[in-house]
Amino acid sequence: MYDRYVKETLPGIPEDYATWEQYDHEFLSTTPWTIEENPLMECWLQDCSPALDIIAEAVQKPAFMFPRVPRGDGVFVFVSMEMPDVLAARLYAYGLRARANYRIAQEDFDGAFDDIIACLRLGRHVGHLGTTVHAVVGFDVETRPKGIDFNFPDGEQPSAEQLLRLLDAIDNLPSRVKLETFYEMERFMGLESIQSLMRCRTNPAAMQGGWECLIGSPATGFHLVLYWTGIDWNTIFTRINRMYDGRLDGTLDTDDYLTEDSGPQKYLTLKTRSKRISQILEVLLSPDVDAIKEAIWRTECTTNLKRLTLATLIYEKEHGTWPDSHPLHSWRVLLLPYLGEEAKELYEKIRLDEPWDSEHNRQFHEISLSAFQCPSANHQKMVDGGTHYSVIVRDDPEVGLDKKNRFLIVERQEAICWMKPDEEITQQAAEAGINKSPKGLGSHHPGGLNAAAKAGGVQFISDTIDDDKLQEWIVGTDSSR
Repeated sequence: MYDRYVKETLPGIPEDYATWEQYDHEFLSTTPWTIEENPLMECWLQDCSPALDIIAEAVQKPAFMFPRVPRGDGVFVFVSMEMPDVLAARLYAYGLRARANYRIAQEDFDGAFDDIIACLRLGRHVGHLGTTVHAVVGFDVETRPKGIDFNFPDGEQPSAEQLLRLLDAIDNLPSRVKLETFYEMERFMGLESIQSLMRCRTNPAAMQGGWECLIGSPATGFHLVLYWTGIDWNTIFTRINRMYDGRLDGTLDTDDYLTEDSGPQKYLTLKTRSKRISQILEVLLSPDVDAIKEAIWRTECTTNLKRLTLATLIYEKEHGTWPDSHPLHSWRVLLLPYLGEEAKELYEKIRLDEPWDSEHNRQFHEISLSAFQCPSANHQKMVDGGTHYSVIVRDDPEVGLDKKNRFLIVERQEAICWMKPDEEITQQAAEAGINKSPKGLGSHHPGGLNAAAKAGGVQFISDTIDDDKLQEWIVGTDSSR
């Protein structure tokens, strides 16, 4: 979309106009903007909106895919398959997010939420296209629209009905791809790669088809071993399958690759030669399961915070106050009616006229609802009824209350009972920094935490954030778009 715009539009624009390269694409897709501020974007909207409408319609289908065509070298099938769909998915995500921000600036919240929903559904569908690459790109696409701000204090805001529609759409997205699903595709592709390597032994020219990028030029010792010596391929296939099983269930001993001698003697006998080659291939083909798991958990965490943010904004519009104003119960209890049928049923059992720890209400303390659970935290230390989502209790609650970049819901290091109303993060603990205090801001995600702003967006905040910038998020200092 962008390339077509550059080629077809830029040659005819007046000389005093800014060039496309001067526009910050990331800024346009994360911040509300208008045609008056960015005149070149008018052509972009006209050019790309029909394509974005097609995507928005397509992702509503129960199944969605980009056609894939393998290269014509006749050697590889899946591994050599080009994946333009990965690049296309990212471009569509940028486009949908940019148009959503344009619509927000026009106060067209229904249209903006349509684009946000389309982007979320696109991410879920892309994740099911087969490979680890598709899964990771799907997580990335799904996360992008969750950072969009829309609840600005100095302009028209979406109604409770519009927010409910967005929340309902998030609750009814297609299922997220499971690790086991695309991991088996990785196994299949890995084994197919080994078969391709076997064929390369009888057809050295086939090395040009893709394996050279992994094992080097034909002058390397690895090629000489493949071409001129015997190899027990059954040993290699057995070890590769064992590697995939071990990666998935966490039993793989990677020290096996690091401690064994890799000298030339390892290639002298059929047994040691086959084992050594299998070790090399295992390193080349082994996916980083831990990193993929964290990508899944972090995406689920952003979804939780998005749902809680929407529920909080809906509650405020329906009740005229924030849910943290109840004297006897946590704000989490008050949000239960907006978080699905299971949460609604639980809400009806809780006695709001009794304290959170009354004899009756204590029976619910150890119930763990997914909306209050950070998967990364629970993986490390499961606490029944514990939550790592909190709010900040400010020294002066009124300061910055009407500012958009004020933390609404944040992650915390130490778990607390989800029903407890008086153990939130103090401003002093928050200002200490991220991952500095057990009772302060923190998470079990590497490098920072997820946080939701009052304007509605969910962002990942780095633990190296500048102290002044962190103070702005805690207190709130910016009411402009």
